[in-house]
Amino acid sequence: MFSNKQPKEDIETPSYDELIADFDKAHDALMVITPTVDDVDNLPDEDAQKLFVLQFRKLMQLKNMLSNFADFDMDETAMDEQTFQDFTSKYADLSRQIRESSIKEKVSVLDDVDFELELLHRDEVNVAYILHLLRELHGEDSDEAKENKRQVIANLVASDPTLMSKKDLIERFMNEHLDGIPANADFENEFEFFWEKEKRLALEALAEEQKLNHERLEKLVARYELSDEMPLREDFAEALEIKPTILQRKRVLPVITDKFKSFVDTFMSGF
Repeated sequence: MFSNKQPKEDIETPSYDELIADFDKAHDALMVITPTVDDVDNLPDEDAQKLFVLQFRKLMQLKNMLSNFADFDMDETAMDEQTFQDFTSKYADLSRQIRESSIKEKVSVLDDVDFELELLHRDEVNVAYILHLLRELHGEDSDEAKENKRQVIANLVASDPTLMSKKDLIERFMNEHLDGIPANADFENEFEFFWEKEKRLALEALAEEQKLNHERLEKLVARYELSDEMPLREDFAEALEIKPTILQRKRVLPVITDKFKSFVDTFMSGF
C-alpha cells in the first residue's frame, strides 16, 4: 500500500465518531437477529446462523478499528464489553461446530463463510495468561468473585482460536480440580500434573482407536517435541500394528494425520 512513491489517491480512515456511529448501527442490526446472547443457540436454521455470523463479524471489524484509537472506551458504544465477549464466545462456538462437523448429510450454507478468526485473536491471551487467571481464581475467597473470574476465563478460552482445542480441558481443570488444590501447593505443578495425565490418556486412546503401536506413537510425539515438525504419513504407516494395503493407506493415513494434529494442538501448542 505504501510502496507507491506517487500515489494517485488518498487513503482515509473514518473518524472516531463515524466509527462509533457505524458500530451502533451494526449493533442495532444484530439485535434484530439475536436480541440476547442466548438467542444465538435458538436460531431456527443455517440461514439465520449465517446472518448472525455476517453481522457480528462486521461488529468485530468495527471494534478492531476503534481499538486503534487510544481513547476508545466501549462504554461509548451501544454494547458493553461483557455482552460483546459473550457474543464472541457464541460466534467462536458456532465456528468450531462447523469445523468439527466431519459428517454431514447435506452441504451447509456456512461452509463457505469466512469467520475471519483472526478477528478473535488477542496477543495477550495464551496458555500462560490463562494459567495466571486460574491461579488468581484459586486464591479468591468469595463465591461471587470466583464465579466472575470463572466466567472471564471461560469467555477468553471460548473466543480465542489458539485456545479452542484446549477449551474442554481447561474448563474441566477449573470446574473439577481447582477446588481440591491445597492453598500452599505449587499451582503450576498441579496444573502440569493434570495436563500430562490427560495427555497420556489421550495418547493411549489415540493408539487404541487408530490401532497404532503405543511405543512407536510415543516416539513420534517425542520427535515432534524436539523438532516441531509433523511426522510424515509414512511414519504413521510404520506405527500401525497391522500394515495397511495401498487402498487402506489412502483411507486411514489422512485420518491418523488429522488426529495427530488435533492432539498436538490440544496438548502441545502454545506452551
